[in-house]
Amino acid sequence: MRVDNWTLSATGLAFDRNWMVTSKDGIGLLQKRCARLCFIEALVDREAQTLSLSAPELLVSSVQVPLCSSDLLSDQQRVCSDRVSTADCGDAVAAWLESAIEESGCRLRRQTDEIERSSRRNPGDRVSLVNEAQYLLINRASVRVLSEIVGIGEDELVGRFRPNFVVDGLEPFAEEACNSIQIASLSFKVVGLCTRCQMICIDQSTGQKDTGLLTALRDSRQGRKLTFGVYLSLSCEEDAAISVATDGLAQGVMFSVGDKRAAFKIECSDTPPHVRLCPTY
Repeated sequence: MRVDNWTLSATGLAFDRNWMVTSKDGIGLLQKRCARLCFIEALVDREAQTLSLSAPELLVSSVQVPLCSSDLLSDQQRVCSDRVSTADCGDAVAAWLESAIEESGCRLRRQTDEIERSSRRNPGDRVSLVNEAQYLLINRASVRVLSEIVGIGEDELVGRFRPNFVVDGLEPFAEEACNSIQIASLSFKVVGLCTRCQMICIDQSTGQKDTGLLTALRDSRQGRKLTFGVYLSLSCEEDAAISVATDGLAQGVMFSVGDKRAAFKIECSDTPPHVRLCPTY
């Protein structure tokens, strides 16, 4: 989903990657094992304080999950090599998930407020259920290069790469040369490149897997690692907010390159860089 404003928390965009679906054995389910997860759409209603799950392609009704609840049972789940405190979201949503993804005994779990995970890229940062860093940014121009090579639409590729921010107005792959990015009054530190795996090969509309995108990424990078997008870090102990204009764009985004502290603005054609917000659940 795209929005024009969102709250930033100590771990990233509020509610971003706070939930996980587990199997009957308590193991986190991924699309590589359960392709039907592709068909689930998640929407946060901040006024109603609910997470709405729907699956239009599967012809099942939606279900609402409270964003915050103090009466949920919590325990530890393994996320990669970490033990994470999570709370079970209840039998109603579990029954809905079983019907939607045809996985007996699966459960929806949310990370509790007892967040102890640290970013692998910037150990001082607290993170949610992500693997590497608080935020992920991709460049629309870089997406266009891959789109032309592999023959997949730009918007579909953006969905497969699952960014928090999509920047436009730069040269392809110029984002990889930046060491900081300023959006409005917030300064984000670039903490590394995002290495990609087979997850980007899954068509989010069908659940089908095709390795063509991973091959195109390898070929387009001329022997470099399979990276696409940059990880960002922001020191944010208290909730802040980020907004874009009513047309969905934030003008005058500043980029820093090299060791200079002063922002270096990358000019590209006659249009200044702009950013779109893309919360991901």
